[in-house]
Amino acid sequence: MPAKSNIQPLAAKKMRKAKYIPLIIVAILSIYYFSRELGSFGMMDIGIVIIMALAYIIAFIALTVYNIIKIIKKKEKFDFIPIIITFIIPIAIFTFRQDIFKSKTILNATSIETNDLNIRNPRISLNFRKNNRCYLRHDYIDFVCISRYNYKIKADTIVFDKSIVKDSIIFMKYFINDKNKKLLPVTNDKRYLTFEITYGR
Repeated sequence: MPAKSNIQPLAAKKMRKAKYIPLIIVAILSIYYFSRELGSFGMMDIGIVIIMALAYIIAFIALTVYNIIKIIKKKEKFDFIPIIITFIIPIAIFTFRQDIFKSKTILNATSIETNDLNIRNPRISLNFRKNNRCYLRHDYIDFVCISRYNYKIKADTIVFDKSIVKDSIIFMKYFINDKNKKLLPVTNDKRYLTFEITYGR
């Protein structure tokens, strides 16, 4: 009989901790989802945001109702943990999206539109970081796609790694024309984009 009395409080303690699991899972997924830099972002993401928000609201309301019942029936203290988790989510998302957690930008480049190009996307931009990584951003009408490539600067030329050939309008080598503030593809092929550049702060 004493062993049974010890098991019940232990089970109750585990249940009290387990009730936070849905809220914590949604919180972690939210922080990860809104802090990511790579991937596609568009109309589908709005649906995902709505689903995540509803899931969090349902979990929060359920825990709040459970809290109120405990206060009324067992005169327990109000549980502030769900409220604390709720405040942590936007703070964490805001913090992880700050530049302090990213490598410093040394160069930004924006595509120059020409009649020679038959492409659907209205704008393409490059963000060159100090850690030799470049973020390539395609801005379409209904969504944004961001990918990452490695690069090296040799004298006045930017050289991308071979994986950049997946993007048929970005050449592997670009000449940095400081005088005209442009990135020029080291080729005569008109398929490849020319960029206007600005230097990072």
